[in-house]
Amino acid sequence: MELQHAGFDGQTLSGRLLLGTSSGSLCLDRRLIESHTLTVERVLDCASGQPLPLLVVDVRTPPRREEDILLLGPGQWYGRDVSVPLFPQSATGQPGPECVDVELSVHALDAANIAKPRLRVTRAAAPGREPSPTKPTP
Repeated sequence: MELQHAGFDGQTLSGRLLLGTSSGSLCLDRRLIESHTLTVERVLDCASGQPLPLLVVDVRTPPRREEDILLLGPGQWYGRDVSVPLFPQSATGQPGPECVDVELSVHALDAANIAKPRLRVTRAAAPGREPSPTKPTP
């Protein structure tokens, strides 16, 4: 499992989810529905390591059809862009946390928890907002 181009805007984790197998086969729903294929287990503040309350989202989806089933063999990859809400939109208009560690579970049709990645993502600078200061390199 890989999440390419991971982004975080203070509320939502996004990126290109890629799933593959190095041995055996993997049976997937080719729709890769976020709340079915990808589960957010925990969200932690990068600075303190403390768990943050997160938004729990479930979606109603049409029943899976035969053509939605995809069988990946060794060395094959399949993916799509995903967007996973982590926090509700702030009523105060304040941005979400600057940096979070996100613990995920990835599920296939024939196996639960095929991967349990942990990602660190930092909030992207908003247009017109100064980026976070960086340390100069010597």
